[in-house]
Amino acid sequence: MDVLSNTATAAAFERVLSWVAHCTEKHNECHLPNPDFIPRRLINVRSGDTEPFLFEPQQPCSYVALSYCWGVDISDVPVTTSARLDPYSSAIQLLTLPQTICDAIAFCRGIQAQYLWVNMLCIIQDNESDWATESSKMHLIYSNSFLTLAVHRPVSCFEGFLGEQSYGQEQWQKAFQATQKIPRSDLWLGVGNLYVRTAEAEPPAWRSSALKIRGWTLH
Repeated sequence: MDVLSNTATAAAFERVLSWVAHCTEKHNECHLPNPDFIPRRLINVRSGDTEPFLFEPQQPCSYVALSYCWGVDISDVPVTTSARLDPYSSAIQLLTLPQTICDAIAFCRGIQAQYLWVNMLCIIQDNESDWATESSKMHLIYSNSFLTLAVHRPVSCFEGFLGEQSYGQEQWQKAFQATQKIPRSDLWLGVGNLYVRTAEAEPPAWRSSALKIRGWTLH
């Protein structure tokens, strides 16, 4: 299977859906440990040009969780506060959100997942009681999401993660024609293209992950 050069395409979203379907059908360990768990808040990503909004689910529902790093310059990050809770319950302006959050919303829309959990929006950041209560549920939130987006790079939420990827470039993957010898003969049969990547071709920067330096992102 070739490595797709762009992770924001319909082909990439279709591949994710095929992987999720395979896990759901084949892997017992991928089933939710507590299907009755209900997060306090979720983002309804809606679709098209409609703005997402924050809501409190009343019954269990399937959702995507986001694991990422905020970064160091977060003074302009539009987190949920007590004052913003009501406005965000009507609409969250996409143009105000960091690119990583916008990409997570685009990803959910791409795989037709309606709900998303993001800590900066689903926890009231200036309410100590809400923060303490919701942060204590992290193990439940991540373990009961049907899919977790782990953004290993970049280290800032302003940069985003969807789009052209280095691993999709030709220099990182080599295609060759795989063959199989026909038993009891001297003939070889072509069985299709395979793609390989050697350890030497992997740039050092890709061997590290922003998530490894932040305890909050562990799940």
